[in-house]
Amino acid sequence: METKNSIPANIGCVVQFYDLQGNVTLKIPKTGSISFISAPYANDGISSGETKSAFSLDVDSAEVATILSSARFGIDVSFNTDPTSTTTTYRRFLTSDYLHVRAMLEFKGNTDAR
Repeated sequence: METKNSIPANIGCVVQFYDLQGNVTLKIPKTGSISFISAPYANDGISSGETKSAFSLDVDSAEVATILSSARFGIDVSFNTDPTSTTTTYRRFLTSDYLHVRAMLEFKGNTDAR
């Protein structure tokens, strides 16, 4: 995954996959959340740029099968700020702020027929 974040808050997210009945069949990651670092911000709490990050998650063959058989997916997103910040006690989200996520799937497998 590659991300660009211009939101002045740390972001956590969990990707959830659902079956046809709307039941969650898989959460990635299984525990915790995927974290995106806050964009830089000025003393007024407004974003002053963006942060970029890249990371990968491993999924096993059973999880791939669950993903492929899913009826839909959703992303549960949470925001938090550093409560110990001495320069800014609040953050301002603007309609121009964004979180861009580029997700790619790469398969590596053993083709050795042992």
